[in-house]
Amino acid sequence: IVTGNVTLNNPSLDINTTGVPDGGRIVFNNPIDGTTAGAQSLTLNSSGNGTITLKDVGNSVPLGNLTIKGLSKQELAGNYTTTNNQTFENEITLIGSVTFNAGGAIAFNNPIKSNGDYAIAVTANQNITTKEIVAPGGITLTSTNGSISSTGILDSSSSFGNGGPIQLTAKSGTITTGNVSAISVNGGNGGDVTFIAGNGIATGDIFAQVLEPSDTSQAGAIALTTPNGNITTGNLSASSGFGGSLKGNTITLTADNGSITTANIDTSSTGGGGDITLIAGTSITTDGITTDSSSQNGGAIALTAKNGNIIAGNVNASSFDGNGGAIAFNATGNIITRGVGVENPPPDIFSFSISGNGGPITLISSAGFIDTSAGKIDSTSAIGKGGEITLTASATGSKIIAGDIFSNGIPGSGNITLTADELDLVGGIQRQPEVTLEGGSFGTTAGKSTI
Repeated sequence: IVTGNVTLNNPSLDINTTGVPDGGRIVFNNPIDGTTAGAQSLTLNSSGNGTITLKDVGNSVPLGNLTIKGLSKQELAGNYTTTNNQTFENEITLIGSVTFNAGGAIAFNNPIKSNGDYAIAVTANQNITTKEIVAPGGITLTSTNGSISSTGILDSSSSFGNGGPIQLTAKSGTITTGNVSAISVNGGNGGDVTFIAGNGIATGDIFAQVLEPSDTSQAGAIALTTPNGNITTGNLSASSGFGGSLKGNTITLTADNGSITTANIDTSSTGGGGDITLIAGTSITTDGITTDSSSQNGGAIALTAKNGNIIAGNVNASSFDGNGGAIAFNATGNIITRGVGVENPPPDIFSFSISGNGGPITLISSAGFIDTSAGKIDSTSAIGKGGEITLTASATGSKIIAGDIFSNGIPGSGNITLTADELDLVGGIQRQPEVTLEGGSFGTTAGKSTI
């Protein structure tokens, strides 16, 4: 146990301890610094069962390398700064908020868990690799010239307060993670989740929702951005739950020159659905999108595939007491709705309302076809106006294959406009009093049309 400040003079200091059942303990209660920045390195190795406890390393004069290994647990707080690499072999317990800065790479080879509502911030010039990190105060990982890879959950959730923010940045590399959780369980806010990577993002599920909301609870926003790679995710949720008064938060995915592939996306809430925006340089494939609301407006859904296709499962921006949200798909290539799995709902596009107005639904393909025949398009209203429905396939030889389309409403129905060289109406069209069909040829292969 060392109680005073420590300054390293030798180029390399190795401390090795042994002992059982609680031997091999290493404790520095005050800072450890070098003499010249980057000129001294420290290795701590406990082969016993004792704990290694540190407060600050290299905060005033950075070390060269820092390595902590052996069989012991590690308790850390404060700032850790090196000009080269940092390696942590064993499980870490945070006994305070902690900051790591490395001129090289940083590797955490076992889980990091917080002993309180502490935050962790990691900055490295090269790669950052982690296992599980649990830090309710927030998780920040920044690689200046490398990539970020996490094989365990990143968890800043809170049982009774706010979920902490989670921000990962690798502008010159990729981001790869398992599941990510910034949930608030009882009455707090979800934490924002922000990923920025130069060359692609691949994640598991990302949850920033509120499970048991109060009147002031709101989910965290989810934003994933990569200019030169693809985005692949599991389920995404920024739902503020049912029972609160605030909207679900926004989910925004941007892959300027790549594709976007997701499982289900959810921003639904009693207080209004959160807006969902997906922009891809090539194609978009999503299992399903939900941004409905029971008492306020459904959220807006906007999908843009600049040089590719849009393939979507069930899409829902409906509302019971508010208006349906606007749904807009815009693709250079094809737009296709299709079912996902045996137990998932059919690939319907919903923006209906019970007490309010149906929302507008617009599908535009500039160089491909549109096929919604596997499900229906519904922008009806029970006591309000039906929403406008527009399907446009503008290329020469283009085709629209449509299932049931509904935009009935009281006091009025929304206009339905289908424009393509060939229209194949597999289902029925219901709307009073008129529908516009613009095409070189028409076919009805099943069902009936009420026009």
